[in-house]
Amino acid sequence: MNNVIRHGLIPAIVMLLAACAGQVTSQVTRFHQGSLPSGETIAVVAGDPSKQNSLEFSAYARIVAAKLFQIGYRVVPADARPQLLAKMDYSVGPAETKVKSWPRSFVHYRFSYGYYYPYYYGTYWDGPEVYSYTVYPRALDLSIVRANGESLFEGHVKSIGREQNINEVIPYLIEAMFHNFPGESGVTKVVTIQKDGTTQPY
Repeated sequence: MNNVIRHGLIPAIVMLLAACAGQVTSQVTRFHQGSLPSGETIAVVAGDPSKQNSLEFSAYARIVAAKLFQIGYRVVPADARPQLLAKMDYSVGPAETKVKSWPRSFVHYRFSYGYYYPYYYGTYWDGPEVYSYTVYPRALDLSIVRANGESLFEGHVKSIGREQNINEVIPYLIEAMFHNFPGESGVTKVVTIQKDGTTQPY
């Protein structure tokens, strides 16, 4: 009986993890001083200068540039002397092991049948099912500053998930960053982006 229970529970765990893999949930914190300028020229640059010329950064910068264009900025190359700079950085932290305990709420009855009614002999409960899995902390930072260095916007997105490669989740972190942009200043919100393209409201 225990083997049946265990074999029934493991697929349930796998199905739950698969469902979680269908979405990316992030904590989004943003700071600003009210409404941001609109219609100004802006360039996306790397917060870490060592990433500026990488093809990986260029791919992510194009996604950010598209979002900036959608909210009303005029995106230009970094060497075009833009009025604003959007500084972006991203990272994946070291692996973390999580441990989960699932209650196995199964009661086993023992009966002996008499002439009219079954006679109850006793019950016992299965113990919890314990398993571990690996997750990775992912982060996206974005700041918008004037050419003179004045800071207009600072945003931070933090997410923990099973995907180690940042390229698999960066589009969803960027989507979370720009969800209801610029958002409430100094308030952390939880944003869930479904991988089918839909966004869960706050």
